[in-house]
Amino acid sequence: MPDSGLRDAPHFPNEYSRVTSSVRWTPDDAAQLYAIRDWSGGYFDVSDRGTIVVTPSGRAAPDSGPNAVGADLLDIVRGLEARDLTMPVVLRFDDILAHRMGDLRRAFDAAVGEAGYAGAYRCVYPIKVNQQRHLCEVIRDRGAELDFGLEAGSKPELLAGLALTEGFDDMPLVCNGFKDAEFLETVLLAEKMGRNVLPVIEQTHELELLAALAPRHDLRPRFGIRAKLASSGAGRWAESVGFRGKFGLSASQILGAIDFVRDRELLDGLRMLHCHI
Repeated sequence: MPDSGLRDAPHFPNEYSRVTSSVRWTPDDAAQLYAIRDWSGGYFDVSDRGTIVVTPSGRAAPDSGPNAVGADLLDIVRGLEARDLTMPVVLRFDDILAHRMGDLRRAFDAAVGEAGYAGAYRCVYPIKVNQQRHLCEVIRDRGAELDFGLEAGSKPELLAGLALTEGFDDMPLVCNGFKDAEFLETVLLAEKMGRNVLPVIEQTHELELLAALAPRHDLRPRFGIRAKLASSGAGRWAESVGFRGKFGLSASQILGAIDFVRDRELLDGLRMLHCHI
């Protein structure tokens, strides 16, 4: 049997290991091995006991100070086992999500101030990323404080977003994706009820549908237009742009759309230009 080199490999003892070593394995060694302080953003660390601790406010254990609020994951697991709850389980830390949203708000506010940008930043969360009610409710509640909103890419997501934001009428709900008459009529009915819903036109026929449906409900529709950029960038969504992209209007189509809504005196309803960079 060929030598695999395992004889010279280091041993990392754990509670099941019987490997003996003259070198004492420390919590700092574990933190360095798993690079936990590099990827955790201060939310997770290794305690003096060698266990994983979570600090939802983002203050890492070594420098968190006396007022930091944290929890030991081993203590949590033992508490669950004491209640006859067996692994695996999912642990949710709502405060981490809320803290990350606050970081996002602060980062963009700082950039806006630094650049002297005259507009405003408003983040929207795409419901398709994770539709779990618990998570979406945390995003809604924290988002209301930060002036954030939601994004729906289908009729089911639109209905879920409208139900989720009941009582949060000013929270923006941006609608992307393909839209038929039923989708757009739902948007118009929601807007008539006082909801802050903004459909983004992806195809020219959607604009024609919107213009035809709005008078039936005595509304002047608000809408956005998605631009199909000619040049593509890099990254996960690079293929969503360019002339072969499925979504958005080309430059000539946008000019035609502007003429279309201007002729119908609906140009004041254009509130957004959307694109994937």
